[in-house]
Amino acid sequence: MEERVAQGFLMPVLFGYVDRGATRTTFEHPIDDWAAQLREAGFARVDRRLIHRTWWAPAWMLAAR
Repeated sequence: MEERVAQGFLMPVLFGYVDRGATRTTFEHPIDDWAAQLREAGFARVDRRLIHRTWWAPAWMLAAR
């Protein structure tokens, strides 16, 4: 599990900014933008829940129906 977290999340986030030629795999958007994109995709109800306020940015969970 730890290897997947490091290789699939931490490494791209921490080092993805170093190689300017690399294709982005992570994107940061305000929570309102994510909710709007889900609505545009056809979801009628989008609920959001604050999970934790991290040092980087608040962590949210979105549930779309």
